[in-house]
Amino acid sequence: MTQLISMILELQVNLYRVQNGMVSIPSSNITCTYARERLQETITDFSHTQFRLDHPNGVWYENLGRIPGTASDYFQNSQIILDLWKKSPKHNQILLSPMEEMCIQTNGNNYVLNGKQDTDN
Repeated sequence: MTQLISMILELQVNLYRVQNGMVSIPSSNITCTYARERLQETITDFSHTQFRLDHPNGVWYENLGRIPGTASDYFQNSQIILDLWKKSPKHNQILLSPMEEMCIQTNGNNYVLNGKQDTDN
């Protein structure tokens, strides 16, 4: 179920990007691997302190979100997260950044968006 929610949230982010004059962007193995790692890290340390920029050939972006309590309504929680990201100037800036790849991972309560912009083009 959480993989489906991640895919739906990625579609919603891409729709939002297109509505704001940006291009839709695909997920990639490298961004999904990193987003899965970050999701596990946020379970014990919900912060950007472990966000690493040491990946080669790129500028990296990250949005985090958390819904307290139980993950009883995955669809509603994903919409809440997207709305919160859109209302926050810093998170919204990342949603509309020049990312070329992105991946969103969730466990139902924690949400991680990792994106990458290549610098070797």
